Amino acid sequence: MTSKLSLTFVDYAGKTSDCGIHFPDLNAGNITAQMGLMDGLRDAIEGVSIGNLQTDSRLASETKFAVSNPSDPYANRQIKYMVRCVEANGNPAGFEIPCADLQFLSPNSDNLDTTTPEGTALVSAINAGALSNDGEAMTFVDAVVVGRSL
Repeated sequence: MTSKLSLTFVDYAGKTSDCGIHFPDLNAGNITAQMGLMDGLRDAIEGVSIGNLQTDSRLASETKFAVSNPSDPYANRQIKYMVRCVEANGNPAGFEIPCADLQFLSPNSDNLDTTTPEGTALVSAINAGALSNDGEAMTFVDAVVVGRSL
């Protein structure tokens, strides 16, 4: 069993999209450290999304934010970063970040530039403690812009 960080973003049209990442079980001995790792990943994801964070939900707590629709018309829930990772056993894993901020793309590519402070923060936060749906540690591979249909 694992704990889970779930983030809900609002796009320009007021529609929502979710992003969920697993973490180790929370217990009295690790809750402070795990919450810190979840905070770091939430901040890193916010750093590469132009959607507005509406909800940060965790197994141990839930925080709702006063939110309005983003003013940027490109803050669209169908424009996402598909974050690809690999488990220690070689299995693929990952998640999607809604409302991808395209200013962080590598020049002439669809890939997140991981040399920017925002890209580096995301990679570090994932590698520090995020788990796959199977509960395995994940290592960041890349993040690619994808479009999802309505």
